[in-house]
Amino acid sequence: MEDSRIHQVVSFGRGRPHGGVIIQPRPGFAFDGRDVTKLREFRELIADTIRKVNDYVPSHSRIMKEVRAARTVLSIRCSCLLLQMILVTSPDRPFALTQKGTPQRPDALNKYEVDIQAAYEAFEVSLIWGIRKS
Repeated sequence: MEDSRIHQVVSFGRGRPHGGVIIQPRPGFAFDGRDVTKLREFRELIADTIRKVNDYVPSHSRIMKEVRAARTVLSIRCSCLLLQMILVTSPDRPFALTQKGTPQRPDALNKYEVDIQAAYEAFEVSLIWGIRKS
């Protein structure tokens, strides 16, 4: 499945209850992933693509596979939780590529370790907030 706005993707979440992705946008769609407004806009633009991919991949590979249950039980908007697990590269931290032109996953996970941890923490806070609100 392709999206004209997405250039490269690295997934994360091994050993975690759910996963996420780091996306490197195509030139023309690139921006600093730390820009909260642009990040929110980009996440909304690609949300349908992420949902379609989730329908295609095995359940253990889905981004936020637990969200559907959380949405039903806790009345939390699926898109809010789903989108928190979509990170975007920053120009000063592009993916290092293999000779075949694919991202070097260990390097990407190392570069974005702090961002990944922050995404999981934001998810947990949202989930707790959703439980209290229910």
